[in-house]
Amino acid sequence: MNQSKNFTEGLCLECGLCCNGVIFADVRSPEGACVNALKNLGAKPKAVEPCDGTKMFSIGQPCVAFRDMKCQVYSSRPEHCRNFDCLLLEKVKTSERSFTAALKIVRRAHRLAERVGQLMMQLGNTEEHLPMANRFRHVARAMEKPGADAPKNKTYAELTLGYHELTLLLSAEFYQGGH
Repeated sequence: MNQSKNFTEGLCLECGLCCNGVIFADVRSPEGACVNALKNLGAKPKAVEPCDGTKMFSIGQPCVAFRDMKCQVYSSRPEHCRNFDCLLLEKVKTSERSFTAALKIVRRAHRLAERVGQLMMQLGNTEEHLPMANRFRHVARAMEKPGADAPKNKTYAELTLGYHELTLLLSAEFYQGGH
């Protein structure tokens, strides 16, 4: 195995943001071994309209197969997962970004996501089984209702700024087509 492949695998094993609900809300997969394996782990894949006649399923994130920074169904993971390279990984592969610099970005994203999660918990959102974007929308809707006190409003302001900072980082460093 060459050093570039080691760095690639190492970065993915340190990151996991495409599996833990921070980047994606769901993953699409055709019916088959992966969907069955995920069902066995407790996932509830939802059938979606096929675009080419293939029966497809939407598998919600965070992925039930993602535990301890490892995919429990790696050998039969969805094709989308198998083929996905985030922008940051592409930059490491092309030597546009060093592994060390990329790892710092991943760790920063983890810190921001952790802080956002903590703030959502402080505001009463305990839906850790949902993607981060969905959780944030739930908190935002709850905060639109009258009656929040000053400390709760301050926490929501911190959450909004933290979530914005995280989404800017994800957009710039992880999404294909980012800057």
